[in-house]
Amino acid sequence: MRGKEGVINFLVIVALLGYIISSVLLFKEAFELKGQKNPETSPVLMYLASALTGLVGGIVAAAFGVKTDNDGVDAMNTGGSSATAGKIKMQRVGEFAMGANEEKLKEKLGTLYAWAYILVGIASIVVWAMLNADASQSITTNATTFIGMMLAIVSAFFKD
Repeated sequence: MRGKEGVINFLVIVALLGYIISSVLLFKEAFELKGQKNPETSPVLMYLASALTGLVGGIVAAAFGVKTDNDGVDAMNTGGSSATAGKIKMQRVGEFAMGANEEKLKEKLGTLYAWAYILVGIASIVVWAMLNADASQSITTNATTFIGMMLAIVSAFFKD
């Protein structure tokens, strides 16, 4: 199919932008509903944000959990630099996110996915802490899931 890679690249970017925008709207809505007796969050926004969070979080988690195949040895344990290993991991994120063959594009999009997930995760923690009991279940789930993933990634970094 002609233009298949262009369509895939477009969808990858739309998914990332959708994740960022829906997360920001979720934060905004949470502050607007703060203190209301029976706050009603938009179910469409919650489902959309949850689905896109699962997509982006899954891509990032899978990428950071994937061992690179370099003669059966992880790139971090080879003589290569950590910068090379980091580049390989970002390419892995891009490979999970899209089907393009261009390595630089994969690396850039992988880096964007990872940074977007990290920044939205940190923002979720901050909003959750600020709103406390008034935070929506989606924000609480995003924050705690990000904390769990961050702990897993950091602990894996310090293993052997």
